[in-house]
Amino acid sequence: MNWILAFLFLLPAGTDVPGKPSTFLLTGFVVKVTDGDTFVLLDSAHRQFRVRLNGIDAPERGQDFYQASRQSLGNMLQKKQVSVRYRKKDRYGRLLADVYVDGNTWINFRMIANGMSWHFKKYSSDKILADAERKARLQRLGLWQKQSPTAPWDYRRLSHPSGPTRRVKARITPGKNG
Repeated sequence: MNWILAFLFLLPAGTDVPGKPSTFLLTGFVVKVTDGDTFVLLDSAHRQFRVRLNGIDAPERGQDFYQASRQSLGNMLQKKQVSVRYRKKDRYGRLLADVYVDGNTWINFRMIANGMSWHFKKYSSDKILADAERKARLQRLGLWQKQSPTAPWDYRRLSHPSGPTRRVKARITPGKNG
């Protein structure tokens, strides 16, 4: 399985992999870490991109280990050139990406292996990430120090039981809205 990751990483940006959508590559420096799974990348053309680490879900603001997770991601990314390999954007416009520093350190994996995030199984079937979470749980690393940490998707559901709120713009048509 590791050779597959090495193969994917060595492919030039935009290369098609059989059975996978095209991948695209960005490089740059991190200018802001939003939380343990999201940051803002500044590329050499001074364009900013919001990036969401693919396959992981980190604690939300207000949850235990939120600050530790956010700080862990920041420590791994600060003052280093970051490579972002992505295929698509999420519904919030963030690039869903596998993130690397120092050429081959896979940040998505490191966040889970260090116990700073969950494997987001709803959107990822990656066996390497699943195994990293299992090992972190067994070793009681990071958020797994707590007896039963609340997963971010459960926390969001409990915090917003009716689902995410959206602002809806009212359409006013002269003479029709009374």
